[in-house]
Amino acid sequence: MSCKNVRWLIIQAYLAIETCCRNDDCTYRAEEISEGSCMDGATILIVEDHQATASVLQRLLRASHHETIAVNTIADARRLIHSQRFDLVITDLHLVDGNILPFMPELLERQPCIIAVTGSHLLDPHDCKQFGFTACLRKPIAYIELESAVEAAIRSNRQQNAAPR
Repeated sequence: MSCKNVRWLIIQAYLAIETCCRNDDCTYRAEEISEGSCMDGATILIVEDHQATASVLQRLLRASHHETIAVNTIADARRLIHSQRFDLVITDLHLVDGNILPFMPELLERQPCIIAVTGSHLLDPHDCKQFGFTACLRKPIAYIELESAVEAAIRSNRQQNAAPR
């Protein structure tokens, strides 16, 4: 895919936010989704405090047949990971109630596949791996990068779950 096409996809995704946010249909509560309800896709928790970014991620992931739940705080993420199983977590590093890094040990105990999303150029992908992230994506995120990272993380998670313990 050419750079021009990738930029077009990003622009189209951001334009789609307007309809989504106006209709307020992008935020799903944990109670609305039963565990494993998406047979072909994965159940993904999005932890992102920027509404537009969360909406775009949800729309793109749902278009790939994944179930998504979006929250905007570490506190909400903590509550959900203790009450529901996710195939993948995609999280911003800096949220309204703090930095995600101190929460990583607890998160990794319950969820081994976590993709970091950041607008910061101070953290490189190698640093992300040291903190336990499966992948690190920089904003603005190209759809092809998101798709590739999500597929690899889900495949890894399913292989880990299938392995004898």
